[in-house]
Amino acid sequence: PFPTYEKLKNIPVHIISAFDDSRLHDAGALAYVKKPIDREGLEKAFSTISVYLDEHIKRVLIISAAHFKDESLKELFHQKHADTSFVQVATVEEAKHKLKDEKYGCVIADIGKNIAGGIQDLQIMQQQMDDHPIPVIIYLDKDISQADELKLKKISDVIVRDSPSANSRLKDELELFLFKV
Repeated sequence: PFPTYEKLKNIPVHIISAFDDSRLHDAGALAYVKKPIDREGLEKAFSTISVYLDEHIKRVLIISAAHFKDESLKELFHQKHADTSFVQVATVEEAKHKLKDEKYGCVIADIGKNIAGGIQDLQIMQQQMDDHPIPVIIYLDKDISQADELKLKKISDVIVRDSPSANSRLKDELELFLFKV
């Protein structure tokens, strides 16, 4: 399937086939059309690609006062995705204002040392995003209780713990959220 080819995995794929086979979606196709196809069918396929590209948001909001000060995650991500922009804020309050003003494809939140306060702030932010859900990746740089982890799992899509491979994992998760169809 197309998603297994590194250079092709983020390209929207349409397939024209003699068979009516919905398994093509599982292989990574954005859509498929059955031959024979007329001009109208081709125009519809290209229109679908155009809508996908127009609506596809490649902007990441990072909420972190400390961990993401260096540019290593951004540099790692830009190696393959130069068209993705990163906006960084220090507090959830700033993030809420950014989320009102602009659309984002994903949020990375470093909840810092005050776990209870970070969870509460993110819950409030999630309520604001209910109209337009955005994937949230939580970054943790310390161990937390099971109860706090359960709370975080309810308000996030992924939790990434600090490790030597954390930036690589964050990059992989961002790719999944920003380029899924």
